[in-house]
This record gives sequence, structure tokens and C-alpha cells, in this order.
Amino acid sequence: MNRFTWALVAVVLALGGGGIAWSARAEESAETAVINTRYLLSDTAGRVVMTDTFAGRFQLLTFGYTSCEEICPVTLTTLGLVLSELGDRAPELQAIFISVDPARDSTVALRAYLSHFDGRILGLTGPPEFVHSAAEHFRVIVKQVAGTGGGADYAVNHTAGMYLLGRDGEFLMRLPFGLSAAEIATQLRRFIDVPQPALAPAS
Repeated sequence: MNRFTWALVAVVLALGGGGIAWSARAEESAETAVINTRYLLSDTAGRVVMTDTFAGRFQLLTFGYTSCEEICPVTLTTLGLVLSELGDRAPELQAIFISVDPARDSTVALRAYLSHFDGRILGLTGPPEFVHSAAEHFRVIVKQVAGTGGGADYAVNHTAGMYLLGRDGEFLMRLPFGLSAAEIATQLRRFIDVPQPALAPAS
């Protein structure tokens, strides 16, 4: 998807897509800012993906990048174990990994990286401004740290942990880094196991 198409999709969503606002709330402090669950990115097949794409399912998101040496591999391994812990309820949850390093994490690189983990984890990326917008909406701090070699030799410090969204895309809770898969699955079942209201018969 080219940059013009990205811009067009963003304008359409902002005008008619449920009032989605893509500007960062710079005036809000970290203490008072509310999680905004809206994002507009693409998966490793180039398909546009947004919060509403998974309506009716829960989403468990985490942010990171493919060159991450410690935090991200642990998080993705745990995410795969969470899906296993959920068993036959796993299809009700979409696991998502959003790259905060769009300059290096091409769709090819992201797809190859995620192939080392659970295949049900969806990788998302996009133009830098869209990635940064998603990070700001989730109050994820992202800071590039230069390496000794300069250029592409850098690390990206970022907020760790996972974010759980409900069936309607609403923010439910943040799960801090370090929880076990069993602990996370237990938290998720509190929401997943809630019976859904029956649909009214068609008149």
C-alpha cells in the first residue's frame, strides 16, 4: 500500500469511521491520558488492519521490534503459551505484535521473525507516522538509542507488557511484563467466559 492510499484511508476513517481521531493528545499527561485503542496499520500480507477488524473478538496486543534481544522474544513466547492455555477458547482472541521500528521491520522481516513463534500471532506495521500514532494512543513510550556503529545500528527502548481489548475494541486492562502465561490466561478468562447476550429474533 503506497503512502497516498494510507493517507486516503486515514481521511476516510477520520471523517466517517466512527469518529476515529489520529492526532496525539499532547496536552494530556501520562498520568491522566486515557488509552485510545484506535490504530490503522497493515499486516505482513499488506492488508489494512484496524481495531474494528476484529469486532466480536478480544485482542491482546504488544509492541516491540524484531531486533529486540530479550524482552520481545520472551513476550512473544509467552503470548504463544497464552493461546495454548486458552485451548478451544483461543479463536476468540487475536494476538497482535505491533512493530515500533518501521524503518527496519519490513513486512518480510516481520513475517520471518514471527515465524519463530506461534503462527496465530499477527504482525502489524505501517508508515512511521501511523506506527507512532498507535504507540501514542496506547501510551507506549518509544525511544531510539544510537549504537556504537551509527546508522542502522540502534536499539529501540519501548514500554513492555500487553494490552487487552474487548469484543467492541474497548480497553480492558494492561498486563505488565513478567506475568506467566497461566496468570495471563486466568485474567483473560475473566472476560472471555462471560456469557454473551442472545441475539434478538429477526422481526
